[in-house]
Amino acid sequence: DICEGLQFIHNQNKMHCDVKPANILIDHQGRATLVDHDFVTSSKMKRSSIHGTPAYMAPETRARYNKQQLPASDMFALGLILLELRAKVLEDAAKKKWITSIAKTIKERYSPLGDNFQSSFRFDHNAYLINDRELFAYALIWLGEKEGPKEFAKLKKLESLIRSLLKDSQDRPTAVQTFEELSAIGKQAGG
Repeated sequence: DICEGLQFIHNQNKMHCDVKPANILIDHQGRATLVDHDFVTSSKMKRSSIHGTPAYMAPETRARYNKQQLPASDMFALGLILLELRAKVLEDAAKKKWITSIAKTIKERYSPLGDNFQSSFRFDHNAYLINDRELFAYALIWLGEKEGPKEFAKLKKLESLIRSLLKDSQDRPTAVQTFEELSAIGKQAGG
């Protein structure tokens, strides 16, 4: 439902600019609705200030030199929400440690990333950044080894959700791509 809403907004060359859990309402039938359209703006318009919730802002939105938000910025926020749901961090903040654990393990196992690793991938309570496809692949490999083949297969199906956290906005999936992926996963799960 959220992907369809974002697709509708993006097809009008606009962005929501404040996708976050507090702006998603679930009705009694389980349908999600994206609300709070106060910051919806044209994708062609540059702003004099940044709008949105810092914890869900994409890297390009946070950059002081770039006040233009993109449809990919909304997808970054959606990917972060879905990752949080996957990790259940909304229920238990302690579970956020799993991303730090991934980062530490990948750094130890894949030394070519060296000391620059922490600057290219960092975890804090305000942002998750995955800067390149190689790092994404390492994360999947590590999770696959840790969780076993079944869990790895599930994670592989969520590739576009994880890709939505890539630093380069052009590497992120669109709302349509994410919707199609979630629909396929739902059908496979029988839902």
